[in-house]
Amino acid sequence: MATVEDHLRRLRELRTIYLGSSLGVTLPGQAVPTFWYEGRLEQSNDGTWIFRSSSSDGSIVAFTLGRLTDHQWSSEDLPREALTCFFKLKSPLLLTLTQS
Repeated sequence: MATVEDHLRRLRELRTIYLGSSLGVTLPGQAVPTFWYEGRLEQSNDGTWIFRSSSSDGSIVAFTLGRLTDHQWSSEDLPREALTCFFKLKSPLLLTLTQS
């Protein structure tokens, strides 16, 4: 069985992935605003995961996601959907990484 770290490494190898951030808690049947960014996943030498997004006008947005030990991470690989990694920051912001 693959671990969260295995899934992050697979996402890092993809040319494009998506980062979604949701404000608040998602409850069944309730819509929560989600912001989506297209980009790439990278890992720094110290083990920190970074999501880097760039737009057609040349602007860059980067999110330091932290190390696996910094947050509560989980992941799933659903064949009919996508490889998805979830983590909750110590604040109420939820970020989701998924393949295209």
